[in-house]
Formats: sequence, structure tokens, C-alpha cells
Amino acid sequence: MSVNTYDSIKNDIKAELSAVMVDIPEELEQLSMGIVPNEAGSYHQYFSVLVFVYADVRAMGTWIVPPAIMRMLDAPEYSLEHCKRLIEWILVPGAEFMDYCGLHKMCRFTKRIVTCEFTSKEELEDLMKVYFAYVNKLFMWIHHLFPWGLGAAFPMRTEDDVKRMSSFIANS
Repeated sequence: MSVNTYDSIKNDIKAELSAVMVDIPEELEQLSMGIVPNEAGSYHQYFSVLVFVYADVRAMGTWIVPPAIMRMLDAPEYSLEHCKRLIEWILVPGAEFMDYCGLHKMCRFTKRIVTCEFTSKEELEDLMKVYFAYVNKLFMWIHHLFPWGLGAAFPMRTEDDVKRMSSFIANS
């Protein structure tokens, strides 16, 4: 692993982002096959791990965390130190849980970011853009690998279905 400088972290994340643009990340491929070395998951199954990874990586890379962090970085009332501390508070718990679920690289990148010495908010903002692009791409792979076919076991009910079910209750 490279030293923990802005440039080294950015280059390492960019290299990994380039790799996962084409190939399934090995950690996600293993997880999608049910290979969970630490046996995360309840009752010796890994579906719950897939659900948590799907939800948490989505939040960390797409619709919840990135907009809040990028707005904070753009706000003049937040100093570089404020931003670093808030990013640590927001990202590290989720990254550590993803580490438990098997996404070790994501966690390592997160911890490198929060321990890096930045010279400006602009550097931190630039690095966060690269990080969020990487996490977003992980989410795209997770979305692709998720076993959506299981949803067939949970069909939506029609009005006629509900009436039929109601008749069972009325007749009991």
C-alpha cells in the first residue's frame, strides 16, 4: 500500500475505480457466491449480508452521504478540520460495517482518507469525488449481482386477492 498522502490515496482509489469499471471486484464476487470468510449473516446464510451491503453502500455512495458531504465542503462556515471530523463520523461506522461484511478495500480507503493530512478543503473535496465515484461503482456491481429473482416469492396482491383473503377472515 502507498504512503498516506493526498496524491497516493487519490491515485490508489482511481486505480481501483478503473479496475472495477471493467471487472467485478473480487470481494463482491465472493460475497455473491456465498463466500463469507467471517461468517457474517444470521442462521448460516448470507442473504442478510447482501441486503445490508446493498443498502449501506447505496447510502454511502449515492443518495444520502455524498450530497451532504459535498454541501458541507462547499459551505464556507465549515473549516477543513470541521469537514474532516464530520466525514470521519459519517463514513467510518458504515465503512467498518462493510469491512465486517467483506468490503475490506472500501474500509481501508475510508480510513486512509480520514487520517490523511490535507492542505485545503479543495483537496479533500477532490478526493471525496473520487471516493464517491468508487463507492458508487461498487453499488452498481452490488445492484447487478443482487438476487432479484427472489422477489418472485413476494408477489404484489391485487384487489381480488385482498377480497379473497378477507373472505377467509370473515369465514373464520
